Amino acid sequence: MSDSITSRLVGEVRGNAQYHQYFGREEMLTTFTGYTGEMGGQLSYRLIEQAPAVQLSYRLQRHSRVDPVFDRWEQMLSLGWGNILKYTYKLKQFDDSMTRREDFQLVSFYQHQFNFHLRLKLWQMLLARLSYQLAFQGYEDNLNVLVRSVAELKKAGTRLGQHHQLSFRVPYLVTNQLIIQPEVTYQRNRGNVPFYHFSISEGRLVTFYRFQEKRLVQLMTAWRKLRFPHRQTGNDNRFRQDLQLRLEGKFRWKLTDRLTLTADYHRYQNRTNETALRLSFLNFEQNWCWVTIEYAN
Repeated sequence: MSDSITSRLVGEVRGNAQYHQYFGREEMLTTFTGYTGEMGGQLSYRLIEQAPAVQLSYRLQRHSRVDPVFDRWEQMLSLGWGNILKYTYKLKQFDDSMTRREDFQLVSFYQHQFNFHLRLKLWQMLLARLSYQLAFQGYEDNLNVLVRSVAELKKAGTRLGQHHQLSFRVPYLVTNQLIIQPEVTYQRNRGNVPFYHFSISEGRLVTFYRFQEKRLVQLMTAWRKLRFPHRQTGNDNRFRQDLQLRLEGKFRWKLTDRLTLTADYHRYQNRTNETALRLSFLNFEQNWCWVTIEYAN
């Protein structure tokens, strides 16, 4: 729900609730079944008519699962200037802060993130976008014994990290109904624990096709290569490298002025050069599909 407080100040309040049902072999995933509730708001103020608006937003999420050890709060606070500059603070805190069960899925963290976007006009194409992201994060150290033995890590208190990401994308308007958008991205992560140092090179191609006024199809294919300079493979002195392939499809159909149906399908595959048998789980495939019905008041 949004409301124009003045001609230059606009406020918005929103909230939603979801129920998650997980299925798996021997009920291994049922512990994640539960509810998620979210509430938040945003204030947008435009100093002058021609300038981008200053935006302040806040979001609070509550996650409640069958296994209470996964219960947690997540918060996000952001301050931005249009689509050009943005600062975001994220905090993830588990209820089990006293015993802090050792599990890599139960690690609380905080993050300070800065984003910069620049739009460019290149020849006769649509506006291209150059983006840079810098993030500082800190993680608790309650990793379980299995992860520590595999990674050969010692407890070192809070793990600190610094993440850089540079991306460039440019859309092509092929026809009035078809848009093709290639994008390249490079990421680099460094911190006080060398095991978590990595770099990522990624290329993706996104296609949008509107075959009717109220129907849209989106298809995304991506290729990503990960390099871990401080993780040696099991039987030689090479450093670990992973190759990831992604396929995502979306069909969106606006049934009425207020009702929209969306169907999604995601396929994700990871292949690694790691030869150690205990790390064979790094070669995997995942498939997701879901249907969403949206009602706008």
